[in-house]
Amino acid sequence: MQEEPLLIRIHGNPGGPTIVYLPGIHGDWSMIGDFRRQVLPHYCFVEFTYPRTTTWSLQQYGEAVLEKLAEHGVSHGWVIGESFGSQVAWKLLELQRAAPEKFTPEGLILAGGFVHHLTVAGFTFFGKKIQLPLQKQFSLLRFFGRRILHRCLKDPLVREEIAEFKARRSQLDRDAVWHRLVLSRENDLRPVAATTQIPVYCLSGLIDLAVIFPHTHYWLWRYCPGYRGARLLVNWELSTLGSDHHILGHGRRSFRVIDRWIQKNGKVDQKSLKSVSR
Repeated sequence: MQEEPLLIRIHGNPGGPTIVYLPGIHGDWSMIGDFRRQVLPHYCFVEFTYPRTTTWSLQQYGEAVLEKLAEHGVSHGWVIGESFGSQVAWKLLELQRAAPEKFTPEGLILAGGFVHHLTVAGFTFFGKKIQLPLQKQFSLLRFFGRRILHRCLKDPLVREEIAEFKARRSQLDRDAVWHRLVLSRENDLRPVAATTQIPVYCLSGLIDLAVIFPHTHYWLWRYCPGYRGARLLVNWELSTLGSDHHILGHGRRSFRVIDRWIQKNGKVDQKSLKSVSR
């Protein structure tokens, strides 16, 4: 069977202030609708859907994204790496250093993202080495998927987009998710993060069982020269507690934080943006 291509969609003018979204381990743009609506028309929004491959390396993910951006004339922008997308984002920064003419990253935002995934790679707790098996990780991801769907289905605008999400949840998709989980275990992007000078921010949910965010925030504060800060968003809905790994699902709240970070770093002409509804 012929391998699927990397898909890209661009909303708005790619020459304007731009946000590039790299999706999480589910691999597509079907769960980002609410956030996308908040971003537009303030920014150009670039989003990707990964091929459902079980052969690509993280390097191939990064190279494919760089090539697509160059092919479509997206020359600059802030990168948002959601969950697994943060791994693609770090690799993108590494590759971009060798080919700066293709794309200029103005900043990086980790949305439920990480540098080196402790739960997959193993960590030390009271002197004991702990590593959660990949099968347990996969089951946890399925749990998060159900919680995210439960939350998103409450939004009538998002409800129309859920059909695309459900249609992709085939065995092929599950195999690709498993492969991305393996890539998270096999790759260590700390050397890249330790030499990153552009602004780096972290956006996390207070209850995130998939990523040990305090360690990520601390490590970046200690070792990443570009680290600028982090923000925790609290989900007060008891029915969806535990789904905060998908932090961009809080579209308006997430965008308001991210918009302030970008404007704070002076990468956006204030006169070119409409004021964000508060």
